[in-house]
Amino acid sequence: MQPPPGAQPKDYAACIWFPTIEEAQSLVNKYIVELNYMSYIVHGPTLRKLVTEAYDGGPHISASLAVLLLAIFAFVARTWTHVDAELAGLFYCRAQAQAQASSWTTTAFDVLEQCHRNSEVSLELAQGLSILNSAIFHFEGLTSRGSTVLAQTIAMCRQLGLHRIDHPGDRTSLQDNPSLYGVRAEVGRRVWWRLATLDWMLAAYPGPQKGTYFISSLHMAVRKPLNLEDENLTDASELLGQGLTKPTSMFYFLERIRLAEKIKSAIDKSPLTGVSTYGQVLEVDAAIASTIQDTPQPLALKGGSGPSYSSSQNMEYIAGQCYSLHLLLHGQRCRLHLPYLIRGISETPYDQSREIALKSARFIIDGEVSLGKFSREASSSHFMLGGVFFSFFSAVAVLALDLCLAVPEEIKVKQQEFEQAWRILGEVPDKVSMIEEGMHILEGRPKRSNPIPRSVVMFLRLIQALLYNKTWVTDMPFLGLG
Repeated sequence: MQPPPGAQPKDYAACIWFPTIEEAQSLVNKYIVELNYMSYIVHGPTLRKLVTEAYDGGPHISASLAVLLLAIFAFVARTWTHVDAELAGLFYCRAQAQAQASSWTTTAFDVLEQCHRNSEVSLELAQGLSILNSAIFHFEGLTSRGSTVLAQTIAMCRQLGLHRIDHPGDRTSLQDNPSLYGVRAEVGRRVWWRLATLDWMLAAYPGPQKGTYFISSLHMAVRKPLNLEDENLTDASELLGQGLTKPTSMFYFLERIRLAEKIKSAIDKSPLTGVSTYGQVLEVDAAIASTIQDTPQPLALKGGSGPSYSSSQNMEYIAGQCYSLHLLLHGQRCRLHLPYLIRGISETPYDQSREIALKSARFIIDGEVSLGKFSREASSSHFMLGGVFFSFFSAVAVLALDLCLAVPEEIKVKQQEFEQAWRILGEVPDKVSMIEEGMHILEGRPKRSNPIPRSVVMFLRLIQALLYNKTWVTDMPFLGLG
């Protein structure tokens, strides 16, 4: 639709086609229940109320809420699989879901551009922009577009004052400001900490952003989000969260914050003025290892046997959060030590890298098997997230390389180990493009004369790209789960 002649940008409202209220509620519910835990920047009851009010309010909807809803719709559509019972009537195939997700994303950015021209800022707009940013890193990789959107989100949140929401000098004014008080203030803290966590973790990845970050912990006054279920969150002036040993929907998010703080501390000890050393790699690894060691019992996996937690809460989603946390931690370790795995065979200083990488790779594979026993749907849908796939890929790459380096008496056992991981990829329904294309290559180009399994050959090619092609690394999906 084109604006009428003489219309000013502020007068022009685009015509946007939204799904029906039943479809919108299904999409929002899936996001809240299954996907929100990764970044936890929405308050479930408030979001559901906003959806109802938006659809009951007639054909007009605020631009900021439109961006938030479109971002959520697009994110959910990106992760759709044919086993998604709740969304069975929305899409008839993955291609349609992906096309609709692209359409919603494009529309969201169009509305966002209009908001920028009108200097419009709001908490809902910051939430929508943050979700769009997560989608870029998950489904496109560490691209310049993702970095630009991250910078825009941080700038908008600073305009809203989220970086100093708990500053003593601002508390009185915040109580008089209903837009950032009570539940909304707590959501603001979640949004800011999600940005800080992502910013600090990105600094540990290859690319132009390595070793740098936008947000300094010295220049923010924001307490950690409460470990509290959304249903228990109120506008009370003083809110008390559960202890960190109490599993809630916030648990995974808080653990990621703790990991990001440790990674930031390790990065701060490695200024860009010096040359990167193996010692710095071990320092980052130590931060990850301590997070694994300190993981509270309710979310601790016992050797891939599933979450050591039982109550009336939905075990499928607890299992999903549990696995996602350890996937992040062990995937990071695989990526860190993969470049040193071969050198660990002949050079003593690097032998620990081989041990660490193999231990983490096996943990990831065992965890995937365990998750599949708890929930086939959870095991399938999370592979649609690029960060999840990259972690799993890193584990399979470690096993493939280790198989090629094995002595004759170890080959049979290690080949079975690798084949189990490869079989998991083959059983993923509605595969992401990289899995599907890679397996088609193997099926179409058999190498009967090569004693090394065909799947291993392909992974060795990908490993070579991972280690030596910086562009390819930059384009890979983000391991930090957005």
